[in-house]
Amino acid sequence: MPSIELEIEELNQLLGAAFSIEDLKTNLSQIGLDIESVENGVIKAEYNPNRPDYCTIEGVVRQLKGRLGLEKGLPDYKIDKGSITLTVDESVAEIRPLIVCGVARNVVLDYKRIQRLMKIQEDLHRLVGRNRFKAAIGVHDLDKVNPPFKYLGVKPESVKFTPLGERVEMNLKEILKKHPKGVEYAHLVNKYDRYPIILDREGEVLSFPPIINGVLTQVTEETENIFLDITGYSMSNILMALNILSTALYDSGARLETVNVKYPDKTLITPTLEPEVMLFNKEKALKTIGLTLSDKEILEAFNRVRFRAERVPDKKGSVFKIYIPPYRFDILHEIDLVEELAIGYGLDKIEPVYRSTPTTGSYSIKNKLVTQLRRILIGLQLLEVVTTSLTNEEDQFKRMLFFDEDHVQLLNPVSGEYTIFRVNILPSLLKVFSINRHAPLPQRIFEIGDVLKIDESNMETKTRREVNIAFAVMDDAANYTVIKELTEAFIRELGIRDISYSHIEKPFILEGRGGSLTCNNVRVGWIGEIHPQVLNNFEIEYPVCAAEFSLKNIEEALKKN
Repeated sequence: MPSIELEIEELNQLLGAAFSIEDLKTNLSQIGLDIESVENGVIKAEYNPNRPDYCTIEGVVRQLKGRLGLEKGLPDYKIDKGSITLTVDESVAEIRPLIVCGVARNVVLDYKRIQRLMKIQEDLHRLVGRNRFKAAIGVHDLDKVNPPFKYLGVKPESVKFTPLGERVEMNLKEILKKHPKGVEYAHLVNKYDRYPIILDREGEVLSFPPIINGVLTQVTEETENIFLDITGYSMSNILMALNILSTALYDSGARLETVNVKYPDKTLITPTLEPEVMLFNKEKALKTIGLTLSDKEILEAFNRVRFRAERVPDKKGSVFKIYIPPYRFDILHEIDLVEELAIGYGLDKIEPVYRSTPTTGSYSIKNKLVTQLRRILIGLQLLEVVTTSLTNEEDQFKRMLFFDEDHVQLLNPVSGEYTIFRVNILPSLLKVFSINRHAPLPQRIFEIGDVLKIDESNMETKTRREVNIAFAVMDDAANYTVIKELTEAFIRELGIRDISYSHIEKPFILEGRGGSLTCNNVRVGWIGEIHPQVLNNFEIEYPVCAAEFSLKNIEEALKKN
């Protein structure tokens, strides 16, 4: 969990009142911070990662003021129209395509505030930027450079500058090899022929995003005007980082100014800090949290969490228009507003109510069936294995001699070993055999696990999670007869008697040595001998026979018993 250290003296100074440690601890916990320790006048508190605005003391104070009634309602952020322009060149379209910017003037910095600003950057890199992949932040002394600026891709050895923490100039390739930040984040850019940089009018380098800024624009205690750049792959994430930084600087006394970001096909003026608007149903909300509140109490509750609420006339008179602060990117659904209503009303004022009818936990029907299947397969002398549902195209498709386009790929895989979600379990079992190919035979294993399928009917994720059952035997004598006998014993233990087979063609099954299994007129899966080429691809030296079934289809077949 991320954490923040809050100096009690500074906290009270920013609140404009003198609160005791106990009062502060109580109210901090009510706005979602978990107090970890209080030592030497400093409160250390953890916060939920979905509230990255809590990485700044300004964000915490802003919320506390609402809770304490010192300052309520939607914060009003005034932004001056700026004249600074940054042009986005087409050369970054395939490298790191997105950038937003902002200016903060009249900032007041000392050593402590600079260190805090650096920590905010790193916290946002972790919480919002996914370790600089989705968003990376640059903070610059604006007075050291000359706008307009340009964001473009350049050849790695064509540009030199002195990066932060160094005294000598390096080209971009040298930075990736020699600079600590370059080594740490090289994987984000080194696969491209060109690297992204930000230049000023004179060709001076501000930044090599997402790696490192230049010494030229280093922020010091003399810095008065700050230029912010946030680059990445996700517009929502880079705007989130910009809004959180901008509002924190504004609350600390800075004056904000917009920047014109000129893309080849459009111009963005950032930051805007306009509130998002969402409709809210009073009746549904009160039913959810079990309260009876008047319209006035609802308006007051939203004011206390720094939102603004307005009644929307309708037939039932129960709809509100809610204005969401620009730093609150965690409000995604109406149920999030219900939670904010409860927090604004006061979680400490909501009395828990015991259920009038006690309930006892139990397995779901699906889990009972999975447990039954597991016991049957263990009884048939198969050993259960548990493999990851993340795999790669090489194992899942290429080695299996086929390719399924309907699979889910990871956008930012940590390694080449885990790049997709599996659609079949058999390749995982073959990999287990490959790893254990020198162990004694026979080897009889099974797995009951998740697979992920594309499903356009699911509007939210476009995917569907299913459970498959797969088992396999590796032995000198493994053949179609072995897997057929094992399958029929398995099916009959479930109480199904209506079993039939039909011809099946799968590239990983030996021609004429496999079949599609139907139970009670429901096609549940397939069985067969694995093709020698597939075994060779997995470096398996012995015959393998296998079967794989859909849990959903087995459930359907059981219903027809």
